[in-house]
Amino acid sequence: MDVPKNSKKKYLVQQKVGIVLAIYTMCRYQLNLEKGEIMFENTCLNGLRVLDVTRYLAGPTCTQILSDLGAEVWKIERLGVGDDGRFFTPFIEGESGWYHAFNRNKRSFTLNFTTQEGKELFCELVKRCDILIENNAAGVMKRHGLDYDTVSKINPGIIYGSISGYGQKDSPYLNYPAFDGVAQAMGGVISLNGMEDQPGMKAGPGIIDLVSGYMCTIGVLAALAERERSGRGQHIDTCMMDAALNLTEHAVTYYSFTGENMPRCGNGHISLGMTGCFDTLDGKGSFYMNISGQKFALLILDAIGRPELKDDPRNKDNQTRRENRQFWDKVINEYTSKRTRKEIVEQFSAMHIPCGPVNTIADCFNDQHFRDRGEIVELEHPKIGKYAVTMTPFKMSRTPFVKPTPAEGLGESNDFIYGDILGKTQEEMDTLKAAKII
Repeated sequence: MDVPKNSKKKYLVQQKVGIVLAIYTMCRYQLNLEKGEIMFENTCLNGLRVLDVTRYLAGPTCTQILSDLGAEVWKIERLGVGDDGRFFTPFIEGESGWYHAFNRNKRSFTLNFTTQEGKELFCELVKRCDILIENNAAGVMKRHGLDYDTVSKINPGIIYGSISGYGQKDSPYLNYPAFDGVAQAMGGVISLNGMEDQPGMKAGPGIIDLVSGYMCTIGVLAALAERERSGRGQHIDTCMMDAALNLTEHAVTYYSFTGENMPRCGNGHISLGMTGCFDTLDGKGSFYMNISGQKFALLILDAIGRPELKDDPRNKDNQTRRENRQFWDKVINEYTSKRTRKEIVEQFSAMHIPCGPVNTIADCFNDQHFRDRGEIVELEHPKIGKYAVTMTPFKMSRTPFVKPTPAEGLGESNDFIYGDILGKTQEEMDTLKAAKII
């Protein structure tokens, strides 16, 4: 079948745009603008720039991952205040551990973009960036005339990631405020978490904030790949409430199949018996085991010296073990409670039974696994001294992450952004500062 002439023309234009973009990107990869010298850094996103208009946790998580992958992140903060996370505990010498956990590798600069002159500076920076990430409430950026539709006219290639409680459109809750705990509640997570005979419980860490940041990152990376073909950017609308529901595993399908809410299982599993936390000489619930099939169910009975129970009708399959969970928990606990968790983990692991200790964060901090994998790394800060952070949890075989650097002080990169990037003189910067624009 013949391709219409206008389609061929469109395809050729797209090809040319892609080639130009590829050449531009390769040149940017090799130009270190700060040092004014030619250099190639072998990271995935080297040469890409991110304008970071985020605070708290969800947005900073996204931009921190992008920075680990090699993008240069320019973080806008409020004059004299900064990111709200700078006021979260714990503190050393006035520096927030919370803030330092999510803002490594980023340049901090201050800008009041709610003013006309501040908005103009914002737009000048947009022209020089590939990606913009914001996690304000829906409508905030539009109110300031800096939403995707407006910004994309300034830079058609911009990839604009938004993270908000209920998305940017198509929700009756658009004007409701939201934080992680609210999203856990409204997205069903709290209803599924906790013991069976007690009310639902919020997960301790801000899992919805974190997952929303991860999801937005995935969208950004997909948009970068598509931009190689089209030369155009797009808007990634990430919704925390959607992320929460997505995190409930198969709870929606469970309800669709049964017409019932999936019950809370505590430390157990909806479909499995012989699974959960068990007591040891080191304390209650200090050992965890996951028995996912008949092979492991038979192995565990050998391990605890109860092979006669292999043919017990309560051991027929996953479902019957789940229905008789109290019986199996008692049998297993009788064995584990008389031994240390180290003994049990070594014995069961040697038999290839999936299990492990219930570690505290202190246990994780000192576990050689996280050190050898580079998941926990130490940074050094002039005020804090040495402190530890967790890294983005995957590794690239050819393109490693950038060497992590501590989060900057508020406005530490003002001279770089306004002087080196926008070409402002010291006198101009002093005038902007006096006017409380920067």
